[in-house]
Amino acid sequence: MVWSNLDRVNNWVNATVKPLTDVEHWGVVERWSIPDDGYGDCEDYVLLKRRILMQAGWPREALLVTVVLKGKNEGHTVLTVTTDTGEPRPPLALPGQGARSARGPHLSSVRLP
Repeated sequence: MVWSNLDRVNNWVNATVKPLTDVEHWGVVERWSIPDDGYGDCEDYVLLKRRILMQAGWPREALLVTVVLKGKNEGHTVLTVTTDTGEPRPPLALPGQGARSARGPHLSSVRLP
């Protein structure tokens, strides 16, 4: 799969979906949903990125929904992409949300058969 496709999807979702907590959006603490109405929080961004990438031909098993800890042990969801070369890829996260770089302990690069 082509990295430029990955970057394009990541940038489009980050620019298109407006951040809104589940409490503000749905009136509940946690709800995972694809942000078809243009609003969502971190896991909703991830679900949309994953869906678009799978529709573009990326293998489902290469697109890992990953929950990491940031700040004061707050959960944050990112999309981790495994590669066929072992090349690390930074998690696809909301800009400025404190996700660590590809060298952080939450990202593994897996060589696919």
